[in-house]
Amino acid sequence: MKRLKFLLITSCVLLLFTLALTSCGECAHDYDNECDDVCNKCEAEREVGDHLWTTSDIDACSVRASCTLCGLGEGETVLHSYDNDCDPSCNGCGKTRDASHNPNADDGDCTTAIDCTVCDGIAIPAKEAHTMGIDDEDCSTAITCADCDYVFTEPKEHVYNNFFNTNDLAHWYYCSNEGCISQKDYSEHYGEDDGDCTTSVSCETCGWTYIKAMESHNLDESYTCTVCGTCTMESSVLVNGEKTYFENLYEAVSYAQSQEGCVVTLESNCSLTADFPIDVTDGKFTIDLNGKAIGRTSISLYVSGGDVTVIDSKGGGSARNIQVQGGKLTIESGTFGELIATKGTTSSTVIIKGGSFSSVSANDKDSSLTISGGSFEAITCFNFQFSPDDFLADGYAYYDSDGNVLDEYILDSTIYRLSNVTVGKIAE
Repeated sequence: MKRLKFLLITSCVLLLFTLALTSCGECAHDYDNECDDVCNKCEAEREVGDHLWTTSDIDACSVRASCTLCGLGEGETVLHSYDNDCDPSCNGCGKTRDASHNPNADDGDCTTAIDCTVCDGIAIPAKEAHTMGIDDEDCSTAITCADCDYVFTEPKEHVYNNFFNTNDLAHWYYCSNEGCISQKDYSEHYGEDDGDCTTSVSCETCGWTYIKAMESHNLDESYTCTVCGTCTMESSVLVNGEKTYFENLYEAVSYAQSQEGCVVTLESNCSLTADFPIDVTDGKFTIDLNGKAIGRTSISLYVSGGDVTVIDSKGGGSARNIQVQGGKLTIESGTFGELIATKGTTSSTVIIKGGSFSSVSANDKDSSLTISGGSFEAITCFNFQFSPDDFLADGYAYYDSDGNVLDEYILDSTIYRLSNVTVGKIAE
């Protein structure tokens, strides 16, 4: 019972205390909102918390705001203020922005500052000193500052030296002005190369030896250099598929006259001893000029017997004069000087199927000369008893440089002569 009485008394005290907080004794307090601190009925004051402001998202120094508890508005919208378009900081709130100066005209000198056209500020600061730009090593172009038009070195005219600069590839003239590497008349070397690696080659223009000579050839089993292809043997003789090399053509032809059907090939240019031609007296064989030359002597080949055929398998091969006083000679190709067919102790036979000749002549009918091809600067008969027609093979004719058939010949005393003709088949 006592416990119940204590609980009732306590409850009454708490009720009275609550009434004291929510009323002035005469009324229940009435406030407009949570932020209102004065009762609308009794003007009693109370303590309230701060407004809970929310702001709109605009670019301004201060903005109109409202409390989320009471709806009260605060402040006016004030936009940022700057001195000019170049000013980066707001005069009101100090907020910064991206702003730049508008440069005035550039005088071309980086060591002088450039003012702003908007404000009194410096748009582009002056550099302490000029910085030298890249030198292109050509004296005809100026060297300027890397940042402006200031000229460190004025351009000059080239002054080229009067001698060639060279390397193993080319020659040229250099400008002699200091620091300039300009060049002119650059050209690769050119000189006549004989194809022999043991001889040097010098430039015909500047004289520089751009191909050095080797001390010796590097020969294989055929006596041919593996570097330049030069054969150190003058000739070879091919008999039944086997090739034998000879130091000179005399030895090769002498050996060939005992080897029926063999082929003598010039492996290099042959320089015969003066007044000692290659003498053919016997045998049946072929001489292949192989693009090489038989030189030095007035008569390259003298035929008094045997049966020899001359060809030039590669083209460009040549021999000087040929004399036939017996035996048989057939020429299929090559370039020759004078060919003379005369009667020796036995009749001679000359058959020309091709080649180029400076002159062909015969002085009697017993020197049988038959032509079925080739070109001739002159064809001469030293006996009026026969004419150049007697030299033509059946079905062939002489043609002039215009391709016309020649049927008339010049008779000079007892000599018939044709000039600048070719021999070909008669058109059907």
